[in-house]
Amino acid sequence: MLRSVWTQLWITLVVATVLLAFYTSLGRQLIPLIEMQKPELESLLQQQLGLPVAVGVLEGDWNLLSPVVRIADVQIGAEEEHLSIGSVEAELDISASAFYLTPVFKRILIEQVRAPLSQDEEGRLFLGEQPLLDTARVKRQSKEPGGSGDTPPWLEWLGYQQAIILNDWEVTNRQGADDETLLVRNVTWRNRGQ
Repeated sequence: MLRSVWTQLWITLVVATVLLAFYTSLGRQLIPLIEMQKPELESLLQQQLGLPVAVGVLEGDWNLLSPVVRIADVQIGAEEEHLSIGSVEAELDISASAFYLTPVFKRILIEQVRAPLSQDEEGRLFLGEQPLLDTARVKRQSKEPGGSGDTPPWLEWLGYQQAIILNDWEVTNRQGADDETLLVRNVTWRNRGQ
């Protein structure tokens, strides 16, 4: 009886090791192919944002058991006035993604963002001449017990991420003749699942 248990345990361990090795090998071989998806990524972002998007570098890597995606030299908007992102790096958490059935990242690092925005008297934000966000239309959620307390899906998704790191950001808001600049040297938001 004891020998049968040990045999089953040994077979299970061997099968798990072979499957893990297969998963890692396959991932290490396939993740670099993400570079070929750069035109599709640019097209998708242009469609979603309604602004021209140029991605300089899209590459994939592997860290232990997790795929890592790096995007560099991103420009959003027209050539004259554009939002630029130096680099974005995201490391996927496979087990959490499977549990929540949505992409969950161990770490999202966004660096060297330059955003020259302008705001009109009505509260609308522009990137150059292109409208970016109409803050006058943003609905404030009621904090009363009987009010609508539904969490937007994007905010719920952010809550799943383990760490979001913002490094070296410069956001400029031009309101008429006045310029306001927000400098972010390093902000780390960690979620411990609480």
